[in-house]
Amino acid sequence: MSERSFPLKFRTIERFDGSRWRQFESKDNIFYLTSMGRHLLASEKIAKLLNSYAQDYLNNPNQDGNTRRFLAEGTDARVYTAGERLVIKESKSDGNSLWRSIERMDRLIDSVQQYCPRWIDIPEHYGIMVPKSDTSKAFMLIEKIDHGVTAGDIMTLDDPCQSRIANGKLNPESIKNFGPIDDYLKDEVQNRYSDLLVLLRQALISEYLSPDEYLPDIDHNPYNIVLEKLVTPIAKSSLRYWIIDQ
Repeated sequence: MSERSFPLKFRTIERFDGSRWRQFESKDNIFYLTSMGRHLLASEKIAKLLNSYAQDYLNNPNQDGNTRRFLAEGTDARVYTAGERLVIKESKSDGNSLWRSIERMDRLIDSVQQYCPRWIDIPEHYGIMVPKSDTSKAFMLIEKIDHGVTAGDIMTLDDPCQSRIANGKLNPESIKNFGPIDDYLKDEVQNRYSDLLVLLRQALISEYLSPDEYLPDIDHNPYNIVLEKLVTPIAKSSLRYWIIDQ
C-alpha cells in the first residue's frame, strides 16, 4: 500500500537529521511513523496485522489473542509479539512515556551508528500506533530481535528473586530458544555490558548530548539490552547487543 493510497490522510513531521516522519490515519488507528515505519506500513499485510493486534487488545488486554502474544514484561510496560518480525511495547499506564521514548531512541540511533562498534546496535523503531477507540493508549512498533532474551536475563538467571523466568515476566520459551547458557557466556555478558555503558556515553557526548537524558535507566537496567547469538563473532563478541526502547 503506497502512502498516496493509504486511507484518509497523512502529514509530515520534520526531524533533527532531515528525515521525515509521517502521521497516517486508517479507519481504526492513527500511526506516527518513522522513516522505516513508512516502509513497514507500505504493506497491506502489515496494516491488517496491526488492525488485528489492536482488536485483540480491545477484546481482552489481559490475554493473548489471535495476533497478540505475550513476550516479556518490564517495570513500565509489557511487550508482545505481532507476527514473526514485529514486537509491540504497551505502556502500563498512559502512552505519554512511549512518545518520549521514541524521541530519545531516534537520537540514540544516530549516535550509535556513528560512534559505536558493530556488536552494539538498535532495532528499527517504526513508530507509534494509537487506537481511535482509546486515544489514551499508545503502542510502540519495534523490529523483533531474536528471542527477546536480555542481558539482565542472563545476569540474573541464577537469582530466583530477580530472574524474569522465575517470576513469569519472560516467556520460558525465550530462554529455551536462545540456547545453552554457560558460565563463560554469563561472564562475557557482564563484561560486555560494562563496556557498552562506557561506549554509549562516549557516543552521546561526541554529539553534545546528555547521557543522563538519553539513557535514563540503562545504567541499572540491563533488561534494556536484547541479546542475539552470532554465527561469526564481531570483535571477539559472540553476541550482538541490541539497545531497546528506554
